[in-house]
Amino acid sequence: MQESLAGLRGRVGEAEQLYAELQGGIQHAFEVRRLEAGVESVTSWVLGSGADLLRQLILRGIGQDPDTVLSLQKELEQLELKCRVKSLFYHLFHRTAQLYLTMLFMTCDFSSTGYLCEICGSAN
Repeated sequence: MQESLAGLRGRVGEAEQLYAELQGGIQHAFEVRRLEAGVESVTSWVLGSGADLLRQLILRGIGQDPDTVLSLQKELEQLELKCRVKSLFYHLFHRTAQLYLTMLFMTCDFSSTGYLCEICGSAN
């Protein structure tokens, strides 16, 4: 009986550990979503307001000579590319985290009676 009880306690410990990992994964997913929103905001600014600002600077006389204009355009394009790459990276990272959480939840469904029966059945 003591052996069965110890085995059951061990399984409960494993379940608690998996639950803690699941909670950490959920927290991580929320953080990734927050970062994605930040990257999207920066990308939108660069593609919208940043481009408008560059045009206004050119109209005010900043960058009137062709070399300066080309240099500013090149810097803007590099910044746009960098923002798009980071945005895609965070999107991919978020999707990977979601897939991981889905797989973790599917393998350890604590609400199913089958899982509880498996724990209790193996403790006998």
